[in-house]
Amino acid sequence: MQILKLVHIDGFIDGGSSKPLLITAVDSSGKANQYVMKLFKKNYVEQNYSVAKEILICELAQEFNLPVPNYALIDIDHELLSKYFELEELAKLDKNYKFCSEFNGQFVIFNPLVSLQFIKSYDIANLFAFDNVIINSDRGGFRNKPNLLVNDEAILLIDHEQTLPFINNSYSDPNYFTYLQNYPYQRHLVITHLKSMRLKNGIFDEFLEMLKYLNIEKFIHIFDQLDSLNINYGHRENYLSFLEWAKNKREPIYNHLNGIIK
Repeated sequence: MQILKLVHIDGFIDGGSSKPLLITAVDSSGKANQYVMKLFKKNYVEQNYSVAKEILICELAQEFNLPVPNYALIDIDHELLSKYFELEELAKLDKNYKFCSEFNGQFVIFNPLVSLQFIKSYDIANLFAFDNVIINSDRGGFRNKPNLLVNDEAILLIDHEQTLPFINNSYSDPNYFTYLQNYPYQRHLVITHLKSMRLKNGIFDEFLEMLKYLNIEKFIHIFDQLDSLNINYGHRENYLSFLEWAKNKREPIYNHLNGIIK
């Protein structure tokens, strides 16, 4: 897991409830780059495991060939943030490692009126299926935020702290399929496009295949790293149980996805 060293705080960047800052930092190889640093409130991290979810969903997205920005973590002295926040607001911020994603200036925010023509159909399908499975309420959703970056050739998925709602500090044994059935897919940013497609047969076949070969063992190593950095995620068994469910119940998930885009 990449740990950054701060060079400079460049200022606020538009968007995001976490009031992200654009920073310049160097990685372990000494390479300098710009990153978007998210600043979550302490109570939100404690309740929702926001930093851990950002990391885990980035890793999970890669299992489904869904590109995300390179991510890293940074430990920063909060005195350096006093220029950007009032003392009362600063006191509420979590003081542990901050989640950072590499800034990609050549990408723009997804616009459904323009962007869909540049995205391959299977990428659209995989994105939709992925968000359904992780119960991502923040790609479209009630706040109408795309949380998707695009250029003429590729997409980048961003902002995943509002996923896996059944994993939080008030965790009880969930019914994953009930969560899936209740997911507000009608508000997803690509649902209208998927429903309007004439050729839908097999649109989720690739997602089904990747779910079949999901490498759950990889996440054990990630949890070990989170432990070493004292990043709170709750109980790893809860995440692993969810991943096992998704892998074992891939056929019912596949059938559900096909049913909602008819």
